Order: sequence, then C-alpha cells, then structure tokens
Amino acid sequence: MQPHDAIDFTDNDIQILGNFPLSPRLTTLLFARNRISHIQPSVCKNVPFLQNLVLASNNIAELADLDALAGFRRLTHLVLVDNPVTKKEHYRYWMLWRCPSLRFIDYVKVKNAERERATELFGTNSEPTELALKVGVSDVRLTG
Repeated sequence: MQPHDAIDFTDNDIQILGNFPLSPRLTTLLFARNRISHIQPSVCKNVPFLQNLVLASNNIAELADLDALAGFRRLTHLVLVDNPVTKKEHYRYWMLWRCPSLRFIDYVKVKNAERERATELFGTNSEPTELALKVGVSDVRLTG
C-alpha cells in the first residue's frame, strides 16, 4: 500500500463527509464513531478511486442521505452499521441500486439475488420505479 492510500478519521466528532482536496491515491476512508449526517456530493469527484468506506456509528438517517455515494464508481466495501438508516425498509437494496459496484455491505457479501431484488424494487436509473422516486423525494430537501 502506498502512503495516503487510507486515512483514518475515526472518533473525531465530524458532522459532514466532505471538503476533500483532490486525492486520486486515496482508496480507503475510515469515519467510524463520528456524528456524520450529511455527505457532500462533491466528495466523489475529489476522491475518485475510493473503494472502502467505513461510516459505522454515525447519524445518517434517511436512504436519500446516502445518494451522494452513487458517485463513487469503484466503491466495493461500505460499512454503515449503527446508523439509523440501516433500520429503514429496503436499505440494502437501495444501496445496491445506487451503488452497483458494491460487493460487501456492512461486512456481508452481496448476493446476486439481492441485486435482482434491488432492480425489481427500484427499476433502472433511466426508468426508476415509483418507490425509487418516493425514496428520492427527500433529496429535494437536501439540495433545495
């Protein structure tokens, strides 16, 4: 592993995941046990090769709050345990629909049946289902 491939921000009282400079070598970010409730969409452009993201024990509450993660095209491992959002109906399916590159969610390997169910529930990006549009409605509050 090269220097700066991973940065550990665990236990830092951080509230927003964002404000990163361009960091093309960064592949792992550890943000466990903070107070993150918002993810800035720009973080995906500044950390384009992110593969592993640990956001365990934060304050992410809504499925739409995770939409910014869709910009991480190489994200394979995502940890959101101990966030209120993990109790939401269809949580894993939503994450698979928004981030198709994921192979592990909360340390559990993604199964093909889960990918298929995500497509059944939420459709495609070009033709989202009514449920996908309903879940995405809270997105308007974040950007508006």
